[in-house]
Amino acid sequence: LTFDNTTSELVANGAGTLLLVDYRLPDKKPAADTSPMAGNMRPSQTAFAWTQRMQFNPDTHIATFDEQADGGAVRMGHRGPDSVMLLPDGSVELRPNTTPAILNCQRLTCQFVAAKKDPAKTPTPPAAGGLAGRTDTAQDLKSVLAKGKVYLRQPDKAGDMTLLCDFLRYDKDTDTVLFGRDSGEAEIFRIAPDGSRFNHLKAPRIEWCRATGRIEPFKGSFEGAGGR
Repeated sequence: LTFDNTTSELVANGAGTLLLVDYRLPDKKPAADTSPMAGNMRPSQTAFAWTQRMQFNPDTHIATFDEQADGGAVRMGHRGPDSVMLLPDGSVELRPNTTPAILNCQRLTCQFVAAKKDPAKTPTPPAAGGLAGRTDTAQDLKSVLAKGKVYLRQPDKAGDMTLLCDFLRYDKDTDTVLFGRDSGEAEIFRIAPDGSRFNHLKAPRIEWCRATGRIEPFKGSFEGAGGR
């Protein structure tokens, strides 16, 4: 790990992994969501794996993960409250027979929501600068940008959803996912839990409003949609 004090960047060259475990108590009215973009539900576990490089800027709370040019992939997995139990001793345990949400791509950029600071508890910055003495931490995801051979699989109570595209953008403020292809059509597959229904939708750009569950083409219409 290398920290550049002039740019405030933490860099990990080479392959690596990062695990974020959220031990905070659940919200009073949690939403049932297990997608990698969730981040707001707890307890939860989120894992990142990369093959080339990871950069994190603690001032902007932006992390970038890259794959190797000759192969490999950036992988992000997330388990929300449906998969993670908070035990009485404060530790977490995975629920049996649950599947994490998976996001694979070639380059992943995540911006985290900065933790709220208590001025009364904020320490005096060290004279040398850098990471020493910092208490500001990255928590929930504010935005996600995935590029290159994007694959997202989200299992939930409504069934498995799989997205195939060239790019995917998520914005926490609107709780909306926009994904598509630079040329050709992005695809979305949805299978009911009991396998009784299957939908296949495709369009150059597709917008998914997670708050309402609405999925529709962005400025166009679905082409070759099918299902049973």
